[in-house]
Amino acid sequence: TVNPLSLPVRSIYGDLDALALAAMPQMHPNRLAVQTEAMLSSWHGQLPRAERLFERASGLGLAPRDVANYRAANAIYDGDAPYANQLARTALAVDPESIRAEKLVEQARRMLRPRVSFVPRWWSDNADRSYAEYKLQFSTHVRENLAATFHVSDITWRDDENTQHGRGVGVGLRYYPFKQHWLDLTVGAVLRDGNGENGAGFGQWGASWRGAYATDTLNLNGIYTVTYNRESIETGQSIEEGIYADRLAFSSQARFLNWGVLETEVYGVSRTGGNKTVGMTLSPLYILWDKPQIRVGYLFGMADSDHNPQEYYAPQEYINHMAIASAQYEIFDGVSLRGMVGYGTAKTKSKDWEQVVRYNTQINWKASDDWNFNATYQRLELPAYTMDQFSLGVQYIF
Repeated sequence: TVNPLSLPVRSIYGDLDALALAAMPQMHPNRLAVQTEAMLSSWHGQLPRAERLFERASGLGLAPRDVANYRAANAIYDGDAPYANQLARTALAVDPESIRAEKLVEQARRMLRPRVSFVPRWWSDNADRSYAEYKLQFSTHVRENLAATFHVSDITWRDDENTQHGRGVGVGLRYYPFKQHWLDLTVGAVLRDGNGENGAGFGQWGASWRGAYATDTLNLNGIYTVTYNRESIETGQSIEEGIYADRLAFSSQARFLNWGVLETEVYGVSRTGGNKTVGMTLSPLYILWDKPQIRVGYLFGMADSDHNPQEYYAPQEYINHMAIASAQYEIFDGVSLRGMVGYGTAKTKSKDWEQVVRYNTQINWKASDDWNFNATYQRLELPAYTMDQFSLGVQYIF
């Protein structure tokens, strides 16, 4: 079988100097098509596929400067700090006079700089329970492939009987063993004010592995995470009675055939007292437009618990079918708006099929290279339970 990437595109007559001969592989249209497809994949958010294609393009004799620049930008978009810095340095080494490479190096180095963020979050439900947390977090890279975080928070739990106050503290590490993959480890505690016999303090810890994959079959590529957390339950009665939960989950967001998305999650929760929950969500989406991003599709969800106690909500025999639509739009430079709305029907053990909705919206403002702001609101409706949640975020990069 003839390799189309090796075929000449036309006959060349006359003598060619060494520079022209060296440039010929860089101008081969079939080879340039690989690089162009990689660029399009990156611009449209298919970052694992873009990296796979850039890697392929780098071995085809294309201009090393262009491949290095595009590949470094893709790693920056992906949030892969050590790999982005490695590629940005390579791009500058290939072309030391390049202004574009200098900017990539600056962007990659900014990913390693210390940063501080303030993240207040509130939620309330139809059982007169509410939660408010004001978190201050500091993070920095101690090595190029190792980042550390520290946070403190002020917490208030409310229900129809009383109000309780407490604090949280935690530390974390993020380790990047190789490109497009990283491991998060966290340990912390939630401390309730007072001298109650139960629930005065909780140890919390967790681990999360993030990976990427890309194949040529169906142009399938995406991100997956495997997460384990031991955590307190965010209700006043649960804190007072010393109830905590162990949660194990697998989730994935995949792109396929350039126009499809498949979002999945499978999880299990085991709580103090033996109450367990298992559940899953499955959501295929069709991409109407990528810029601005508009998607429509279907969401299926199910979950079942041993019982639904008064201290917190645990779904029993829950099944949900929902039509959903999502959009993301850059209003103007530095400000973007995204949102999702879903409408469908659902049932639980205590209620038969009824109409339900869910929606969320988020606004992001990058005020400068060092300042970022965001605000998020989301509404969740189940047949026997509703929740509203609001959060803000402010981040400064030193």
